[in-house]
Amino acid sequence: MKIAHITYLFLFPFMIISCINNNVAQTAELIKKSSRKFKEVKIVTTNKCDTISINEDSFIFDTTYNSHKADYVSAVYFETVKNANDVYIEFTNSEHIFYQKSLKEEYLKSLVDFYQSNQKYCEAQKEIFSLYNAEEQWNIVTALTSLKSEMNESFNSIDYFNYVLDASHGNSVNCSKLKLLHILIKEVKLENFWEKGGKRKDAAEFVEKSNNVLEILNCTTIDKLDTFEIIRDSI
Repeated sequence: MKIAHITYLFLFPFMIISCINNNVAQTAELIKKSSRKFKEVKIVTTNKCDTISINEDSFIFDTTYNSHKADYVSAVYFETVKNANDVYIEFTNSEHIFYQKSLKEEYLKSLVDFYQSNQKYCEAQKEIFSLYNAEEQWNIVTALTSLKSEMNESFNSIDYFNYVLDASHGNSVNCSKLKLLHILIKEVKLENFWEKGGKRKDAAEFVEKSNNVLEILNCTTIDKLDTFEIIRDSI
């Protein structure tokens, strides 16, 4: 079987090995539009499967984040690769593979249906996975740990995506919790964890990106006068 190489221009890198059945229906226009342009994506087609390769040149060792990202990417590329039954995803950096996930055909169909019926959530995830850099993604996890101590509640990384999903359905409490999390990161700033003892950086750009997500969800955006205490006490 002739091997075809197709190269696209994209913003962030990762590797996807994908095999999807030819008779699967095409994904909706929403999914196609939600895909951002990434960098140097290569699709190789054989008689057994399609392979989409992207080197992420990063590492986020948060299983929840990587799992959600794998699902989102699979739904976005569902139309592009559909030659066999399953999808195998790998996120890699220059040194090793740091995350792997296998998705069955029926699960992929359910993902496409899910995103088709949850436009706000789909668009919000596009912002999260395409725009937030590694430091910002990591600080979401650490901020949830801080929230746990501040509010005497149990938080973990999956809470972030639960907040986004519920807010996309108009849940005002979870909108406030998202604002609370973003404000907390604004106040503690971002730490350069790539370098030992790396300096903390201003989080103004993160707040701007967070407001993009909040606007998609029809939530009130973060104001200069908002503080952790003000939002916490409003929940």
